[in-house]
Amino acid sequence: MRWVLLAALALPLVAACYTTGAYPVDYFPEMHYAAAYRRQEPPRLAPPTASVPVTGRERPRTLQEAAALPNPVPATPDNLARAQRLYQINCSACHGANGRGDGVVAAWFVHEGQTPPADYTNPGVASLSDGQLYWVVTNGLGGMPAFGSLLTPEERWLLVDFIRQVQGR
Repeated sequence: MRWVLLAALALPLVAACYTTGAYPVDYFPEMHYAAAYRRQEPPRLAPPTASVPVTGRERPRTLQEAAALPNPVPATPDNLARAQRLYQINCSACHGANGRGDGVVAAWFVHEGQTPPADYTNPGVASLSDGQLYWVVTNGLGGMPAFGSLLTPEERWLLVDFIRQVQGR
């Protein structure tokens, strides 16, 4: 009798793990995921496959394609101050205050046997072009998360300026 009670309690938890919706249990999934239409409005057509947006999202590039991208944000004192603030908020926990890969989270990477965060003064990092650094910040690499959806393109270019400042360029 006790196992029946445990099974009855565990069943909703197991069922909730296998749903793909926004709620643990969808009572009316046909309404929740249906496309919304206004009265007397025809359904909207989806854009053609492989179409390029004119506004909004950036065109995806490979690391090799990004190598030729020039940095459109000049490294002025005001921009570098903004870049340092962005770096402190988004990057210093892993890469450290001076970009040496010794942030507070870096010890966890080493403890777990993962690749530690990059040291910006490393010759491999210093040899990357501005466009390649921008690509890494945008798409992530290795254990580094992608910041493309979190930061604007200008903010990502500002971080490239900050990395160059750390490298002494």
